[in-house]
Amino acid sequence: MSRGCGHCGFPGDLENKGQVEYDRRPIDSEPLDDLEVQRFWTLSRCPNCELPTLEAFTWVDGLMDSSDVEFERIFPTAMNNDALPSSVHKQYEAAMKVKLIEPSFYAVGTRRMLEAVCQDQGATGSNLVSQVEAHRPARYPGHAREGELRCPTRPSGRS
Repeated sequence: MSRGCGHCGFPGDLENKGQVEYDRRPIDSEPLDDLEVQRFWTLSRCPNCELPTLEAFTWVDGLMDSSDVEFERIFPTAMNNDALPSSVHKQYEAAMKVKLIEPSFYAVGTRRMLEAVCQDQGATGSNLVSQVEAHRPARYPGHAREGELRCPTRPSGRS
């Protein structure tokens, strides 16, 4: 069965919602010419975020057992975070696990990830805002004026 959700980072098993055979072909070589290769799509649902995952697998009845099955994720496509430093990746994974469970935990996790980025990049300052302000102009000129950190503000009233 599929493991982990590509949407929210949930690490456990997804709920299988069904599978469909989409291709069947005979094997054209002896002594296996009486066997067929079957290709299946399987649809799963994440118990955390409730979003779907589509995977494919191949089956040859009479030649394979369940331990031989390898799933190929079709949707969502796998993200490659190999370039992230391990300290940043650890905080990213922690934040993603709680993203859809509790938004305030996700905000804290995102902040911790940003702190890990600042530490990895050698940013200096007494707090996170000063670290970002000190580091940002050198790395991303033009995105913010020198010494200014742009933060969105909420409107004071509701419409």
